[in-house]
Amino acid sequence: ECWYIIDAEPGSYLIYGHNAKNKAELDQMIESGDWDHLLRKVPVKTGDFYYVPSGTVHALNKGIMALETQQSSDTT
Repeated sequence: ECWYIIDAEPGSYLIYGHNAKNKAELDQMIESGDWDHLLRKVPVKTGDFYYVPSGTVHALNKGIMALETQQSSDTT
């Protein structure tokens, strides 16, 4: 899957991956609900392009218009 950012308001960001250094840290951050530190927030601007590998946690946030392209597959 990939995203092309058609338009982005100033200060917009997307979620792309996480900051945990290992599985134990990932589990601890999830269990404690420490989402602000766990999820990697990436600032975006119009014209940016992102490739999102399978298995990568990802999300678009407010203020972003993106074109999403993906291959057909049996997984999401």
